[in-house]
Amino acid sequence: MTETMTFTWLCNECHLPVGDDRGYLAVDFEDIRKQRPSQWLAYHDRCREEEDSYWIPVEEVRDPRGAGRWTEHLSRKRRQLMAVAGFDARPHEVG
Repeated sequence: MTETMTFTWLCNECHLPVGDDRGYLAVDFEDIRKQRPSQWLAYHDRCREEEDSYWIPVEEVRDPRGAGRWTEHLSRKRRQLMAVAGFDARPHEVG
């Protein structure tokens, strides 16, 4: 039998574990706008309101497979996220 690795996310505010249906993972739009490397940060619902970030329920990323799936999803959505954040991510003619 194969043992599955599971993630325990700690809230970026209070540093306590975030249980299913109790919080979310977020990537700040500012990182996306400035094309900085992004990381998922965990928050309890009670510790931080969803602000200027792309977020998903914490239970979506409890193992490496979920992390890979959502990271890939985020990279595919980069253009849409940049557009939501106020950038025109469409290619433009130069010249």
